[in-house]
Amino acid sequence: LSPRAVSTSFGCRVNVAICTQGASTPEASSVYVDTRALRNDRVTLVERGSPHSLCLLESGKILPGVKVVIANPETKGMCADSHLGEIWVNSPHNGSGYFMT
Repeated sequence: LSPRAVSTSFGCRVNVAICTQGASTPEASSVYVDTRALRNDRVTLVERGSPHSLCLLESGKILPGVKVVIANPETKGMCADSHLGEIWVNSPHNGSGYFMT
């Protein structure tokens, strides 16, 4: 199956519209991260084939009118670079009471 045959997208149950769609380039991009760092709530990029590497694929381009942040659910603030958090989405399609800008 050609990588171009699959279109990635992301949506969530409180946001009735799709938030991202399609690859940002003709070939969907991927990165490799260290699974040991993920267990410590960190994102560390590694080379393909490295021990403990995990391949992650992009979810596409963020659509117009949609804001996406990686947030710390305890502090309700944005996460620093390389920190894990929740994906918070704001768009005109959000359910009432969810992440607002």
